[in-house]
Amino acid sequence: MSGEENEKVIELDYLETPKGAVARFEGVRQLAEVLAEVIEEIDKMKERLQTLSESSQTPENLERRLKYIEDQLIVLSDDVREILNALGELSATVAQIKKALKL
Repeated sequence: MSGEENEKVIELDYLETPKGAVARFEGVRQLAEVLAEVIEEIDKMKERLQTLSESSQTPENLERRLKYIEDQLIVLSDDVREILNALGELSATVAQIKKALKL
């Protein structure tokens, strides 16, 4: 309900009674409708906030995802190191074979 387009004017008319002024029904009804709209908007905002807190964009979830990615990179780094070691051994073996065959 933000913005001027959502502004409402409620004119509370009063009826004078022997015991004092009493608000007329129409004004009280309009006030109740506006309050119901405000409560509805608050509920929508609560839902949005709940959705945001459950989304993966919260700092805790981002930190958890980054930790997972870091762990995966460490595993990949170890795998690449093993592959490079095996490639080095393979190159040495190929060099020995070439030397033995005098190629």
